[in-house]
Amino acid sequence: MLTSILAGMATAGVVVLLLGVAKPVPDCPECGERVARIRWPDSGAQAMKGGWTCRACGCRMDRHGKRVGGEA
Repeated sequence: MLTSILAGMATAGVVVLLLGVAKPVPDCPECGERVARIRWPDSGAQAMKGGWTCRACGCRMDRHGKRVGGEA
């Protein structure tokens, strides 16, 4: 029983990991620069909801690559 629960949890974890890695990385909507696949959130909101801040121009974008708010 415990083994099947652990196997199910491990399988679900692998699926979630693969889905996160397989999604495309957006380009900055402001300057067109490709954002880093591994992100370092600049704010608590980015840490919770996802998103990036462009290293080239400072544009903030949501997890879908759409511009949000002002510049850093």
